[in-house]
Amino acid sequence: MIGQRKAGAFVASEIGRSGGERRSLTRRRQASTPVRIDRRALGERRVVPDRRLLADVAEDPLPAQVAAVESSLVAIAEHRRALAHRVGRDMGEEVAALDYFLNVRPGAPGPTPIESGGLTDALTGLFSRAFLDSALRRELARCRRHGVMASLLLIHLDDFEGVTDRWGDGAGDAALMAVAAAIRQELRAADLACRHGSDGFAVVLPDTYRSGALLVGERIVTEVRRAFERGVADCRLALTVSVGIAWYGAMCGTRGELFEAADRALYQAKAAGGDRVAELC
Repeated sequence: MIGQRKAGAFVASEIGRSGGERRSLTRRRQASTPVRIDRRALGERRVVPDRRLLADVAEDPLPAQVAAVESSLVAIAEHRRALAHRVGRDMGEEVAALDYFLNVRPGAPGPTPIESGGLTDALTGLFSRAFLDSALRRELARCRRHGVMASLLLIHLDDFEGVTDRWGDGAGDAALMAVAAAIRQELRAADLACRHGSDGFAVVLPDTYRSGALLVGERIVTEVRRAFERGVADCRLALTVSVGIAWYGAMCGTRGELFEAADRALYQAKAAGGDRVAELC
């Protein structure tokens, strides 16, 4: 109450209440030089980029083409979800893409091949390593900007060299295509599956943390096992895959750290006998 206070309690003075200057004229800071006012329009001023977003940025391979493909993929994924809601079932990526370019954007140019490295792997139909590097860099920048999560899966076939030595390169190509189909079956439209090395794959899971990434990895391991049990290329190939998982966070803040953590987890899965998912604890 006013007029009653405990010892040590703060009581504003009349000057404090009125908002008056507490310092004397001689103690007030005098500016030695006038401060220049930037009278340029906001669009003309130099914008300083956020250094946090440039920590792991190098020269993007095929930057314009990759950005155009990513934009189309996002639009097709949204159109696929709208179609599924409208008809009550998933129409598939191919149907959604065809309907998008025929009905939503009939005047838009279709996909064009890119000679410099290519964005897709010719054998499996998945995205290429060049696309993976650029897409993962952009995804981590999005994670830093919006405070969201993302996970990376590295997938390798177990004893792939033994299969090619026994059955030949044709059986090896059929095995790779079967694994690519199994991976594609377990992913969402927003996920990115890429060919990574001669006998490996990589999957980027946007907005997915540890539990979701583990679930996807387990499903891929199970689906690959079932695919080879049914038979591939007229051969009874007992092939399995190992999966290493890492996710964006305090321990993996850059693209290099994310790949290193996933690769170490993959090594643990292979060392334990393969046909399993591993993570770094």
